[in-house]
Amino acid sequence: MVMIIHGFPNKIAALRFEWAWQKPGQSRILRHIPGIEKRRPRESHFTYHLRILSEMLRVVPFCRLPLSIQWLSDDHFTDFPVERIPPMHMAIRCGRITCKRKTNEIDTEIVSSQNVVQFCDICDNIIENPLNEMITCVNVSCKLVSHIVCLAEQFLKGNEDKGQVIPVQGKCPNCLKELLWGDLIRKKKGCCDIEPDLNNTDAFEIKDLSEDEDNNEEDDETELFTEIN
Repeated sequence: MVMIIHGFPNKIAALRFEWAWQKPGQSRILRHIPGIEKRRPRESHFTYHLRILSEMLRVVPFCRLPLSIQWLSDDHFTDFPVERIPPMHMAIRCGRITCKRKTNEIDTEIVSSQNVVQFCDICDNIIENPLNEMITCVNVSCKLVSHIVCLAEQFLKGNEDKGQVIPVQGKCPNCLKELLWGDLIRKKKGCCDIEPDLNNTDAFEIKDLSEDEDNNEEDDETELFTEIN
């Protein structure tokens, strides 16, 4: 494994992404891209799948997901082509990582508000079901409280997101900080954190994927996807 893509809103979104990456020629989202269905002459499986990824991250709906691209080794880090750089809201990092689950399953601010009447800072109406309807800012000094729908609509106003329901980013109406929608949802859900793995100092090893047997091409393709993802 040389790369991890994380930040999907749910398992279904992750599976759809995985399927399209494995079968780009059959994906209705990707099949219109010239040359996406097969490798170019002398193109390795690794380079081919990296090319597919660079295209995927720039088309709807994948380009709107709050994804992070995590390379696990400096030795295999590869810059995306200038003409296919991922959207600015997607972080690209390098280094080993570990998964650390938060002690609380959901935002503690929301839990503590269950027995308190909360008013939305945007529409001024009562938030009747804070557990499902309420969202707070990721800025620790900000006291924003609002309906999820209200904040989403606020973010979508004035942006080039016509016809969209879920925003990518926006400015907090209270602290005026630019926020990523994915960060707000992760805070609300109390998702697990991805942190640098500073304790793992073992040499990083990976199977050489650049030389594949033509007679085992189908098997090798599946194996490569497992390695790179």
